[in-house]
Amino acid sequence: MSGSTKRAGAGAWPGILAVALLTALPAALAVAEEAPGPMSLKQWKGAGHYEITRVERRHKEKDEERLTIEHRLAVPDLDLEMLWVEALGAWGGRFEVTFCQYRQFEPDHEAEAEYRYGSWYGDPHGTADLARKGHPVVEVSWTEARRFARWLTERERKAGRLPEGYRFDLPDGDQWTVIARCGDQERPFPWGSDWPPTRGNYADESMGERLIPGVGRTIRGYDDGHPFTCPVREAGRNDWGLYGVGGNVAEWTLEQRNGRYAARGASWAHAEPVMLTVDFRIWKEPDERNNHTGFRLVLTR
Repeated sequence: MSGSTKRAGAGAWPGILAVALLTALPAALAVAEEAPGPMSLKQWKGAGHYEITRVERRHKEKDEERLTIEHRLAVPDLDLEMLWVEALGAWGGRFEVTFCQYRQFEPDHEAEAEYRYGSWYGDPHGTADLARKGHPVVEVSWTEARRFARWLTERERKAGRLPEGYRFDLPDGDQWTVIARCGDQERPFPWGSDWPPTRGNYADESMGERLIPGVGRTIRGYDDGHPFTCPVREAGRNDWGLYGVGGNVAEWTLEQRNGRYAARGASWAHAEPVMLTVDFRIWKEPDERNNHTGFRLVLTR
């Protein structure tokens, strides 16, 4: 055989492999250093990026008094509150995003402030103004909700408040399920297993009073006091301290199927029991808007 090239003998391969592994190991460690795991609540408190408030709440559950401790993070100048969700190892929006908050991103977002129900529900009262202070933003598409999340992420990064690798975004399907079930894997509805609902803004009897008899469907025996959307702080508090997880507005998520995205939780316009379950999805085009879909955010890595 001509030339100086030689085949490595069988005994040479262990040495070659050892050299390759030693060469690759520093690179692998460097990658691991560049992608740390999520911060714990203790690390968040020590980092000092945001003001974190500890709140003790005493309440009765099954005739027993319980103490719940919540940790809340406030985003400055936006009146946006996030709540630490231990099961996620991340922050979840304590409330749905409101019109006022969304208008800091898109000042001209009017969302057709007056909705005419004559052609849909036959509302004899004519109009219903949903664009009110403290109410959840509606007439916002999945695409627009994600733009808001990206805008907020960039704003907080520029202010130096957002830790490396963290972002605001819509929850994925699993995250939304976790905050809806609150650790109870058996519950069919966000509030539990009872019917009618025990909390949440759905198509109730107060909505029925605004409808022409025989048009539309409402939940008999349930009155949440709000015929349409309600202030996010009145949308029903779940076991973990998040409001409106189920009812008020259906919430956009990152969950995707065939190019469409899932809105979860039903809304003020829904009454069918199956639509109010945790597992129910309303599949929508990413640019679709309507008056009963909004969103909440998560802050995660």
